[in-house]
Amino acid sequence: MGAAIGLSVSNLFPLFGFGRLYFGAEFMQSLPAVLKTLSGLQTVVSLPLLFSSALGCGSGSASGNSIQ
Repeated sequence: MGAAIGLSVSNLFPLFGFGRLYFGAEFMQSLPAVLKTLSGLQTVVSLPLLFSSALGCGSGSASGNSIQ
């Protein structure tokens, strides 16, 4: 369970390089094709979502429309 959560987090934050640090090439090669596909999909989808959430976090205070 811990390896699955760690792999998922490393896929969501690929810019930090956790995947290469904690999961070697032999680990990734031993995964079934379905999990490799899911890992790739997580990586591709995570970058636009993280970018969008970063824009959303800063928009309230910058525009003066902060909720009180």
